[in-house]
Amino acid sequence: MEEKGGNCYPIGYYNMTWREMLAIVHKHMGCPNKKIVTIPNWMYTIGGKNLMKEQKKNNIEGGLHMVKFTALQCSNLFIDKSLGCEKLHVEADDIDAATRIPIGTAIAQSFNLQFAEKLGDIVGREMEMFGIDLWLAPALNIHRSILCGRNFEYYSEDPLVSGLMAAAIMRMC
Repeated sequence: MEEKGGNCYPIGYYNMTWREMLAIVHKHMGCPNKKIVTIPNWMYTIGGKNLMKEQKKNNIEGGLHMVKFTALQCSNLFIDKSLGCEKLHVEADDIDAATRIPIGTAIAQSFNLQFAEKLGDIVGREMEMFGIDLWLAPALNIHRSILCGRNFEYYSEDPLVSGLMAAAIMRMC
């Protein structure tokens, strides 16, 4: 009997390329005309090959074939809104009005638990204001590979720093 997994679709209203997203980031950083440089596919492939070689040398099973992963990670494949957003009644929001809380890595680099608590307080107040009961964060994981596309959500390579920061944010949320 063949086992078949289910389908999983990321739900996000905006389908943006890296360049489009970075243009918004630069605008709000005060440098709207900053040149946007992204990593070309061939460079990502070289990084994947080097990572796999290092893992093999250290008898580590990485789980992903990082060279084959390049095509997916560097593509502009978007989920049609009709497959998720429309069914779930997700609507466009004002992306420019979003609260800009630093990414987990930047929060951890501050080594400032009071700062993390204040950010948690901001999130908690906004959740109350918008009637939101569930926050699927903080993302508590350890950075293992620079090629992991979700590292920006995680606090640190250090489990103690990660735990302290996550606890500080949750304490005030």
